[in-house]
Parts: sequence; C-alpha cells; structure tokens
Amino acid sequence: MKKTLSAAAGLGVGALLFWLALRGAHPGTVLGAIQRYEWEWTPVLLLVPAADLWLRALRWRHLLSHAVDARPWTLFKLEAVGLCLNNLLFMRLGELARALLAGLELETHAFAVLATILIERLCDAAALFALFATVPWLLGAPLDPSWHAMAGVLSATILSAIAAAALSERWLVALAHERLARWPRLAHLASDLAAGAGGLRSPGAWWRVAGLSLGLWLLDAAMFWSSARALDLEPSLGFGRAVVVVTGAAASTSLPAAPGAFGNFEAAVKWMLVRFGTEPGAAFAYAAFTHLVLYTVVTGLGIVFLYRLGHTIEGLKKAVEALAHARRPGSKT
Repeated sequence: MKKTLSAAAGLGVGALLFWLALRGAHPGTVLGAIQRYEWEWTPVLLLVPAADLWLRALRWRHLLSHAVDARPWTLFKLEAVGLCLNNLLFMRLGELARALLAGLELETHAFAVLATILIERLCDAAALFALFATVPWLLGAPLDPSWHAMAGVLSATILSAIAAAALSERWLVALAHERLARWPRLAHLASDLAAGAGGLRSPGAWWRVAGLSLGLWLLDAAMFWSSARALDLEPSLGFGRAVVVVTGAAASTSLPAAPGAFGNFEAAVKWMLVRFGTEPGAAFAYAAFTHLVLYTVVTGLGIVFLYRLGHTIEGLKKAVEALAHARRPGSKT
C-alpha cells in the first residue's frame, strides 16, 4: 500500500508540475525554439553526459577503496545502470539496484556499497551548494546575497557531517548501537555514514573526491550552457546562470517525482529561465529538450549495460525490492 501511495504521489506531483510548466508556453514559440537547434552541438550534448558518468565512476572508486579495488570501467557501467533505473522505476530504486549489482560484480556486501552511495549524495549536495554560492557571483550573475550565504552555510554543514563520519567511525558505530537503538532509522543512518566515509580517511582522498564532485557538476553546468547555445538562448543563460539552473533542477528531484522526474525538471528549469528574462515558450522548449537529451543518453547507456551484465529490468526490480525489505528497520530478513 505504501509503495502504491508513493507512486501515486510521484505521478500526481509530476503531472501538476508539468501542467504548470506548460502554462504560458505558446506551441508556436516552443516549436520555433526547437527549430533553431544548431546540429553542430550534437556531439557535445551526447558526450557530456557520458563524461559526467565517468567522473562519477572515478569518484565512486575512491569511496569504495577501503572495501574493494574496483575498475573504473565497471563502475562506469554500474553508474549508468543506476541512473537508468532511476529514470524507469519509482522511488529512485536505481540506487538500490546499483548497490545490489555492485555487490555482485565486485564480490562485496551490497549494504556496504549502499553506504558509499549515501556519501555520494552528500558530496553532490555539498558541491552543488558550493558552486551555487560562488560561481554565479564570480561570473557576474549574482543572486540575492542571502541565497549565496545560505548555500555556503549548507555546503559547509554537509562537509562537516562527511568529515565527522570519516574521522569518527568507531564513535558513530557505538552511537548507533548504544544510544540510537530505540530509533532504528537514525541508527542505520549513523552506521551508513561511518561505513560509507571509510574511503575519505586520508587528506589525499578528500581532495580527489572534492575535485571530482565539483568537476562533474561543472560539467553538468557546461551541458546546460551548451544546450542553451544550441537553441540560441546563450545570452540569457550564460555559464553562471547555468550553475543556478543545474542546482534548481537537481533540487527539484527531491520532491515526489515520476520516473525520470518529468514535470519536476521542466517546471524548475522553466521557472528559473523566465526569471532570467527568457520568454515562457522558449524556456519550456529548452527545459524539455535538455531533459530529453539527458534522459535518452543515460537511459540508453544503462539499458545496454544492464543486459550486457546479464540482468533484466523486471528481475532486478524484484531483487531490489527484496533488498529494500531487508534494509527496512525492524526487518528480520
């Protein structure tokens, strides 16, 4: 019942936001914006998402280093499969699927892998907030100073949590078992933070993971900027503003969402572009086009790698649901 309600909430929110994104977008203007597409940008738009996956794989290798020595190519395929299944299944089950597949491919425990994925998400948030706080201001696309300050504080807070997890493993484990036993979800979170940050116990690892996290989101901002150039929107969406749009698009997926975050993405990106002065129809065309490119490249790669690894979407979905049940606080599985 809970799974059905979550799926219904995601579909409902996505449909509502997609409708809001369509409001004010005249079909003729949308079509005109798409017809201005400059085909010479196609190689860039196809290669940048793949390059983003490669940087994610290199970062994940560092986070896993305390448990297993994984090949970057293997992790590249697993990253693609995970994001692909996020695009195809409800409730972001792709992350659980990636942990399960990594456990099988790397011959390690899926729950240990899942802990590194939690740290990945925290690194993503810290990097995005840090870029939001600095890049638009440096490139002459400043927002309200309070937004920059808030983003900087959030980035520093998340980094502090990661550092505490990396440096206080024994304390976190003891906390989980002794003080948080009556709150299973908090106990699991403390244990996961400790396990997932194991690859960050050396200063060198910190700098490498930080650099890769910033690099992959700067690459994503370059993708958004390139898409604007391809649709002749670059004057209203320079690189500084592209960083703002990437942050908003990423934040929109934290709301309940349909698979692929359709509706969430379009509404967030269009809303920001309109406030930057873009006409609503062109803003919607840009949001829908950029989303479709990202969705197609990542989902296509993920499906190819999933079947080459010898799995099917339906079979993996059942295994993921079993893993989710085993991870649920109070489960005896």
